[in-house]
Amino acid sequence: MSTHAHAARWTLTLFGYVALAIAAGLWGFRNLNPYVPQFSPKGWAAIAAAVAVLTAKFSMSAIRGKDFKPHEQGHDACFMAAGAAVPGAVAAYLKNDAHLGEWGLFAVGAFVSILISASIAQAADESPTTEKGAPGPAKIAWTLANFVLGTVAFLFYVLMIVVKAES
Repeated sequence: MSTHAHAARWTLTLFGYVALAIAAGLWGFRNLNPYVPQFSPKGWAAIAAAVAVLTAKFSMSAIRGKDFKPHEQGHDACFMAAGAAVPGAVAAYLKNDAHLGEWGLFAVGAFVSILISASIAQAADESPTTEKGAPGPAKIAWTLANFVLGTVAFLFYVLMIVVKAES
């Protein structure tokens, strides 16, 4: 465990954020079921593994003891999504895939999410702290917003891969 006192607190906080993201995803799946494709158990296993990897990435960033900025974790997840979406779009282009438009649109969306997430991270950086130096309500809100944006971008990419693999 890190020698930094904040690492344990932020690790638990990020696990909480992941739990909220999963709950929101389950709520969305339940209420948007006619619009969400049906996945096999293997597809759900792939999605669960991706959530576990993303959770581990967020948690290990807090534990490793470097200058940890939780409000930048969503930005990192957006980069992960874009880093995967662009090769996916290129591969779809090279193979004349029928889903090229979807892949291209997601690659553009992933880059837009990077720009938005950079703005959110900057807003969090500029947000005031409490008198004791703890993050203020605005910083917490911006951190949560950036985390949700990054998680959604990453999981959207994972869902596209599962849909592609199962079609």
